[in-house]
Amino acid sequence: MKLKLTDSRRLTGANLFWDRPSAIIDAAVDGPSGAVVDAWRKWAVRLLDAVGYPDEQTRHRSFDGGVSLLISAPIDVLYSMCELNEVAWAGAVHDCANGDMPDLVEEIPRLNRLFDEERNPRLLQLQAAAAAAGVPFLWDDDEVSLGYGKTTQIWTPENLPAPEEIDWDRFESIPVALVTGTNGKSTTVRMTAAIMMAAGFNTGLTSTDFIRVGQRMIDRGDYSGTGGARTLMRQPDVEMAVLEVARGGLLRRGLGVEHANVAAITNVAADHLGDYGINSVAELILAKFIVHRALGPEDTLVLNADDEGIVAHAAGLDQRIAWFSLDENNPRLRAGIDSGGSACYLSEGGLWVSVGGASRRLVDVNDIAATQGGLARYNISNALTAASIAIALGIPDDAIRSGLGAFRGDENDNPGRGNWFEHELKDERGSGKVRILVDFAHNEHGMQ
Repeated sequence: MKLKLTDSRRLTGANLFWDRPSAIIDAAVDGPSGAVVDAWRKWAVRLLDAVGYPDEQTRHRSFDGGVSLLISAPIDVLYSMCELNEVAWAGAVHDCANGDMPDLVEEIPRLNRLFDEERNPRLLQLQAAAAAAGVPFLWDDDEVSLGYGKTTQIWTPENLPAPEEIDWDRFESIPVALVTGTNGKSTTVRMTAAIMMAAGFNTGLTSTDFIRVGQRMIDRGDYSGTGGARTLMRQPDVEMAVLEVARGGLLRRGLGVEHANVAAITNVAADHLGDYGINSVAELILAKFIVHRALGPEDTLVLNADDEGIVAHAAGLDQRIAWFSLDENNPRLRAGIDSGGSACYLSEGGLWVSVGGASRRLVDVNDIAATQGGLARYNISNALTAASIAIALGIPDDAIRSGLGAFRGDENDNPGRGNWFEHELKDERGSGKVRILVDFAHNEHGMQ
């Protein structure tokens, strides 16, 4: 049997497997993985006992061509747990494929030294106290913080206060929305931010292109992962936030925040298959639904009723769901409306919302420039998603109309997504108009 370690990393937040931070290995397995998993678990349990963490748990996921192997860990020893996980893997390779035998006489003392050096009891005390007080808590290698926005206070991991030294009443949260999906994430985030700004909130957003609060650009680059989320939530001037949550960040590190007030999934289609053991759309759906783990029982999950895979997976969830659809007669949408839930849909040239069985018209499609007069139906769907998020957050209708109307969808407020350019040409052959469409369209679904 051929076994190859392909990746070893930390999952710092809620993830595909559970809500616990973990050390994870991805490995290629040429054949059935059951014996490999059993051998790895045997070694993991032995090593956990040896380093003083017998209560940590293991979990695995087998997929076509490989396996993911997880060991839960307190947040202060995740690097050391990654080392332990790799030793356990080496033991499994020895047992199943005649690999080199780990020298436990050397490995266990080495692991104990690593755990001793990395432990930070004050960090764990602060984490537990924040959870008990209901105060937002963020941590990474360089900073630990409590509260969001104007109440944020930041320390280095080496200089943390004792919980009893903190005035816990001074910390507050802010409304937070998460947006994921295969296509439409960035546009939906920016539409939602425009609505939040129209409602009077100094809005922060993260995306694959930049991180920004109001009109203040913090940095450019791909900030759709955990680092962007933490950076944004620590900004002292952010009053409401909408975070783009991409597949890569979800699988590489997990969620960047512990709690959100609303999460949306735009759609799920074939994209980046083969990464992190996600080989099919069905598996990709599971990955996108990680955002569901950030929601409490009273929070809202916004879902696309036109996406059959999303609809099928949602049937097994016990969660408040707000559906949206381009078809007012969509059966899943209608079932949600009939049950008194929140829903947004396209009808008679406008965006409508139904809450508690009562429907009302939000905005005309022609008043949303990004829809190109209704021709760009994907942007009608994105607008429905953004409106659904806003309704879940209690933002009034006039702000939704104003925000969607202000969002032009051009190269300035939505670069690379459905940008139209027109040029008048004149030469010796005559004159005419040239129209150019620039769009990211990075997969088949996006091109369609």
